[in-house]
Amino acid sequence: MTLIFKEFSGKLRDYQKRSAALAKKYTNSYVANRLVTADRLSEVDLSSIEKLRNGYLKRQAFADHKFYNTMLPSLILENYLNFIMDKDDSSFTAFEWVLNVASKNKTASQRLQDVLYEAINKSKRKDVMRSYIYWAKAHPDKMVNEITKFKLEGLSKSMVDAQFINISLKDTLGNTRELKDVVTASKYTLLTIYNPDCSHCIETLPKLIPIWEKYQSKGLKIYTVAAKNDNAMWIDFIKKHTGIGWTNVMEDQTNSSFGKYSINSLPSFVLIDKQGKIVSRMVANDVVAELQKWLSPL
Repeated sequence: MTLIFKEFSGKLRDYQKRSAALAKKYTNSYVANRLVTADRLSEVDLSSIEKLRNGYLKRQAFADHKFYNTMLPSLILENYLNFIMDKDDSSFTAFEWVLNVASKNKTASQRLQDVLYEAINKSKRKDVMRSYIYWAKAHPDKMVNEITKFKLEGLSKSMVDAQFINISLKDTLGNTRELKDVVTASKYTLLTIYNPDCSHCIETLPKLIPIWEKYQSKGLKIYTVAAKNDNAMWIDFIKKHTGIGWTNVMEDQTNSSFGKYSINSLPSFVLIDKQGKIVSRMVANDVVAELQKWLSPL
């Protein structure tokens, strides 16, 4: 960690020298007057990882609504989540500070709450997202971005440790197939949400077939939900890219299951145990390794 911080702080110092030179050259510009100042870290902050963690998100620029017309707020938050925040830290203290700074201006607060949601989501820090959900519930008066509030409320209903939400849709023969029937008949159910014309879905779903063949007799079931699409394309996808014995259904015009499970990338995977509890949420990059972790004890 010391070596990583030394390299990171060195690059920051070099970046700050370059940005200061740019500001000096264009003294009356927005970059010089606002962004360089907002982006600057003191030598005290750069003296240790602990000092950096304590001071990184305390900049008053977060209260300036014009600050959010740049990429800087999201970059600052992403840097904190990925490089500065302790990987074992699931507290919301640092983010509560920055939210309090932004609360001086309602527009800035609205923008920050959205940028913060996207930054946490991008970093895949589920523990921090859970803390954000709890913070929003505990501070309804401070949660001024209604769209972000709605996203967090939806996510709270489908996050890890929540009970699964039933889905009832029609299969290729027009028969209604319910997720709850699959869940109660298995040890683990993999809810798979995809689009038949999505290249990542075409690439990822066949990787599940060897896992299915290994564990189907030991309690695994797979329930796939396709986004509303051309019926012939959907059936062709099932024949080419899914395993024999999967339960395959297609969404209606509303794609309501996407909202129920707060899906924002395809394909997405939700692993549900026999008690109906969500035990893991996965995306294309980590689904195979994550499934092996959960299924190998079977």
